[in-house]
Amino acid sequence: MSLEYRTGDLLDAPVRAIAHGCNARGNMGAGLSRAIATRYPAVRAAYEQAHATSGLTLGQVIWVDTGDRLVANCITQQTYGRVPGQRYVSYDAVRACMASLDAYAAEHGLAEIGLPLIGAGLAQGHWPTIAAIIAEEARHFRPLVYTLDGVIPSA
Repeated sequence: MSLEYRTGDLLDAPVRAIAHGCNARGNMGAGLSRAIATRYPAVRAAYEQAHATSGLTLGQVIWVDTGDRLVANCITQQTYGRVPGQRYVSYDAVRACMASLDAYAAEHGLAEIGLPLIGAGLAQGHWPTIAAIIAEEARHFRPLVYTLDGVIPSA
């Protein structure tokens, strides 16, 4: 399904379900993950519990119902860092996560899921590649991609 772009803060978006990228190391200390962990402590707790009890694997999705919002922690990168030019996001993991989101949407009747430029921020992925993966895997939900500034990376 094609992506729909919207300008605004994903955390304030008028959508029931949102998804974001996380690392497999159990750390939600930067970027959107940090903001989500701050606003929704139960999301951080479920993520940390999954890490502590069974570890986290690329492509895994941890859904948390906060009451007013469904949040999907998508394990899209093995590790994290700040090395310029180092891609941390795994495109295969993004694909697996999007397929999982699609199955969940079909099963639970979610018509749309809000997303950031998942994997294209601190994880330094190539947005056009990621956007194509999302469009291919989103068969049962409309991906609503939120950007704070309205800029959609083309390279």
